[in-house]
Amino acid sequence: MRALASVYMSFFYPESNVMRDLFRFEMGDITVKRKHRILKIYYRMVQRHLYAFGEDTTKRFLSKNPSMAARIETISTYFPDAKIIVIERDPCNVFPSTESLQKLLFNIATDVPISDMEKKAIYKILEDFRLNLQLTLVKKKTLPFKVIRFNDLINNRELVLKALLKWMDCENIKIPISGKTVHKTKALYKPLNRSELTKILRNPWPAWPKETYLKN
Repeated sequence: MRALASVYMSFFYPESNVMRDLFRFEMGDITVKRKHRILKIYYRMVQRHLYAFGEDTTKRFLSKNPSMAARIETISTYFPDAKIIVIERDPCNVFPSTESLQKLLFNIATDVPISDMEKKAIYKILEDFRLNLQLTLVKKKTLPFKVIRFNDLINNRELVLKALLKWMDCENIKIPISGKTVHKTKALYKPLNRSELTKILRNPWPAWPKETYLKN
């Protein structure tokens, strides 16, 4: 945020194109120079973070950041040994769920309610995220990746995590697994039906190749 390179800055500017280009990092008008300046800052922050653990650490740095979906190709130039984990969720849930989250974040940052125009902008950003993943991971094969089905993650968490650690060559890492395997968070949104989803999308929602799914 200090480098004005975080998409979260946009929550303070609803209905504005200020910071909006960060959501289309590789598909918009950001110059190559600015892209590399932003990723160089991020790279140095990761370096500092890992330095604190010492050079003998076996820890892997995990970034859970949806906006990275817009930066895959640039990330690959700074982290060529990175592995991408994609959680696949039904877009009928993704769109209303994200809208609900955005409302919450906007309420923290501003008293301006989300308009229909802003709602459409959010939908467009989500579609662009998915398109950039398709272009960089599936077509260009920029970095190795695996797709995890959302329902598998919440219903078969232990099996999924074990398979994921194996794929990452981190089988020696133990992750505490709670006894609860059912996702109990109450949804604060109503899922779209297929007709409503079709009206939102500019293009058909892409499907992941079968071989890219994590096997557990």
